[in-house]
Amino acid sequence: MTERNPSPYEADEEGDQLADGGSSETDDITAVTAISPTCAAVLKRAESFAQGRGSDTLTTDHVFAAMVTSPCAAASALDALQLSGEILTSRLAFILGGSTANATTVHPELSPKLVKVLEDARLEAGRYRASEVSTLHLLSALVRARGVISLVLETPGLGLEPVGSALRKALREGRVDP
Repeated sequence: MTERNPSPYEADEEGDQLADGGSSETDDITAVTAISPTCAAVLKRAESFAQGRGSDTLTTDHVFAAMVTSPCAAASALDALQLSGEILTSRLAFILGGSTANATTVHPELSPKLVKVLEDARLEAGRYRASEVSTLHLLSALVRARGVISLVLETPGLGLEPVGSALRKALREGRVDP
């Protein structure tokens, strides 16, 4: 197994830009995206989740699991809906099933869907005239991407409306990551 480039999720000296992780197309996209230090920590934690599950691809599911179990604005918005990290990760595990892969130390590549979500989060931050991508922008992009995360967050009979309302409220109020 060959060692890949260092993780692109390490904040630079100022803590607000993703470090240049190498020359791949996905690294170039994320290298120009300003993110909050908390969001960078969530992405780094997601990478650890992927490695711990033996995955060579970092997916939106890894990012979601890292986010809802981290102290951040997005997790707080979901907690207000009685959707704790424990509840959400158990729903995610149920839907995805268990992993039988061995842990790896190789830095996983970004999935194409995650690249799109990161770009959508950057655009979301721009819509709110934010100087950096926060976990709220990232969660909003994850929800809009549909897929497994939408299933995990759906409320029977209400769909994703409670989550969307909570996110819009938090963004309007200008909540920030710790």
